[in-house]
Amino acid sequence: MTSDDQFYRKWYITRYKGKKRYMWRTGAIQAALFFAVLTVFAGFIEHGSITVEYFTSGDVLSYGMFFAVIAPVYGWSAARSAWYRNEQRFDDLEKIRED
Repeated sequence: MTSDDQFYRKWYITRYKGKKRYMWRTGAIQAALFFAVLTVFAGFIEHGSITVEYFTSGDVLSYGMFFAVIAPVYGWSAARSAWYRNEQRFDDLEKIRED
């Protein structure tokens, strides 16, 4: 079984479950990762290293609130982009299967 066949089967099931479910799940995962990485990275840039002091300071709360607003936008955008990219690949594979 090729990777195209695996993708086709997996994406067929994902499409059946629905776009809304995919967007919520993928968007939430993307947003959580984005939030965590940026919050830690901001502390690294601000203090030069990740220390306990950073996590107990007001900086982490400030960055956390800022990234809590930005992360869902990123998560939704990433999920939407992935959905349309996968749809395009699925449609291309369907055209090949029809031939």
